Amino acid sequence: MYLITAACALVILISSVLLIILHITRYRAPKEQRQIIRIAFAPFVFAIVSWAEILDYSIAAYIDPIGEVYESFCLCALFLLYIQFVAPNGTFGEEMFRAMEEAPETPNQKGGTWAKTSWISVFQFPLTELLAVVILEATEAAGTYCGTSMKPRTVIFG
Repeated sequence: MYLITAACALVILISSVLLIILHITRYRAPKEQRQIIRIAFAPFVFAIVSWAEILDYSIAAYIDPIGEVYESFCLCALFLLYIQFVAPNGTFGEEMFRAMEEAPETPNQKGGTWAKTSWISVFQFPLTELLAVVILEATEAAGTYCGTSMKPRTVIFG
């Protein structure tokens, strides 16, 4: 299992680095490519985390959340990439929200409020994920974390 995971991680490293190098050598759309590079690095992060978990199972509980935190940052990068496609010449300010307001509405969407709500929701996710990981790591290290308990109050505050 160690060798298979290491071989897969190596293949993922090579493919991710090749994709990133190809984007860097033809860096003609920096706003889009910056986000693509962040997203292209995600499989490598997950491969390294998986490989480290297989190497030493006792650190799996501590190392697994690293992938989840990077995943939340990749979600932001994907959102910024979508926004860049919506408003390619503008900033991520009012012009972007105006462009979204001009998009066809569905009955559930009221103007650009859904865009602003999405913006806030997406960018609060990495912060809350990081906070959750810090709490998880601290309670795991203290020996009070229980992944099967549905009562966090008794688990955390004992």
